[in-house]
Amino acid sequence: MKRRTGAIMAGSALALGLLVGGASAGAGTQAELNALKAHTSVLEADIAAAQDQVDVSAADLASATASNDAMLKERDSATARVTELEAAATAARTELDARAATIADLQGKVAAQSGTTPAAEAEAPKSPTSVSYKNCTAAREAGAAPVRRGDPGYGSHLDRDGDGVGCE
Repeated sequence: MKRRTGAIMAGSALALGLLVGGASAGAGTQAELNALKAHTSVLEADIAAAQDQVDVSAADLASATASNDAMLKERDSATARVTELEAAATAARTELDARAATIADLQGKVAAQSGTTPAAEAEAPKSPTSVSYKNCTAAREAGAAPVRRGDPGYGSHLDRDGDGVGCE
């Protein structure tokens, strides 16, 4: 009987040990499972925040693309307008050249009929009387600088030192 009691006691102790060990192991596993669930929740929140940032960036990109497309259309329109204006200027220049040739031809015919030469008429060039320059930059752009007293376009506002020569 002692043997039997010892075996029962040993078996009971073993069963009790297994139950206690299993319970404590289960509690450890449950704690790890809860920690993993909490970490998963944090990661899901991070993913949602990142997705929000992606959505904002995509909206910003779409807006920038639309703005860029509008600017490209505006540039193309302006380029087309410049091309049209250049063509009109070329046509006007051609017409002016043709008119100048016609005028020169007519002047030659008039001179031949009146007995004078076009060169005699060209000797007395007419100076413009209504030329004025706002500042020296305008005079330089017109090729008139320096402007001397008596020259077309001379003004005291162009001659700072009063020596009779402006835009020196």
